[in-house]
Amino acid sequence: MERDAAPAGTFALVAPTAPLVLTATDACALALFAGHRALVERSSEAVVVLGADLNVRYATAPVVRILGQPEANLIGSLLVNYACEHHRGAFAEWLATIVPRPGSVQPIEFECDHPENGRRFLEAVATNLLTHAAVRGIVVNIRDITERMQAESQVRRTALYDGLTGLARRGYYAEQVRKAIAQARRFKETLAILFLDLDRFKHINDTLGHDAGDALLKEVAARLRETVRDSDTIGRHIENKSEDRISRLGGDEFTILLTRLKRPEDAGVVADRALALVGRPYLLNGQQVTVTAS
Repeated sequence: MERDAAPAGTFALVAPTAPLVLTATDACALALFAGHRALVERSSEAVVVLGADLNVRYATAPVVRILGQPEANLIGSLLVNYACEHHRGAFAEWLATIVPRPGSVQPIEFECDHPENGRRFLEAVATNLLTHAAVRGIVVNIRDITERMQAESQVRRTALYDGLTGLARRGYYAEQVRKAIAQARRFKETLAILFLDLDRFKHINDTLGHDAGDALLKEVAARLRETVRDSDTIGRHIENKSEDRISRLGGDEFTILLTRLKRPEDAGVVADRALALVGRPYLLNGQQVTVTAS
């Protein structure tokens, strides 16, 4: 039987009817042919083949590793069950859009909880080959993109948050303030912005060293976060994370955004609490140091 030349990056299988040509993305669909199972099982491709009922019919070894599930658990199960609970709705909708569209290719990114490796970020691309006589399934290629997502998250965090204290950088904080002001105007709410400057910070840097100064700034940031968390009982509801509502404007200058205050004077209550917390003693380089703020 003659074989037609297949384009580079494709796999061709000659059956008694017509040749089946699959792109490299769907190469593991060849597993449905017993004679090629060994080839597919040695592939590095993480591929799942789903039936029309969306149950798993076949999974390659890399899928077992990525999902952290033995093959016995995967076969006959619903792939959606391996997505994190908060992603299952979107995952189910994703599959539902693929089933009635033969030949369609749809990507999705989702999270799963690996039994040993914890939360993982995955990318899946599904190809509907249900009407293909040789496959009759949905071929899903799965890729672990955890490292990429973590790297992107770190880049975003570095751009938005101060590397030393973890508080919002000036530009990002200004954006939060603009949004808060717009919301306060729209809903006739009260907000306040507090400014705090550490006294004699330069003296600590000069006498105890910059490492001690950095340690002090980190501890002050932690105490200000605690101040903002405690102030949640003063505001009716505060949506932003504490890191987004506090900013280190300069070397020893901080600012706090308070939104949806019940009463204007409540800002003074938070200010007094912040000064009290910041004024507690610190242990720097084995020495107890007291810092005041204004």
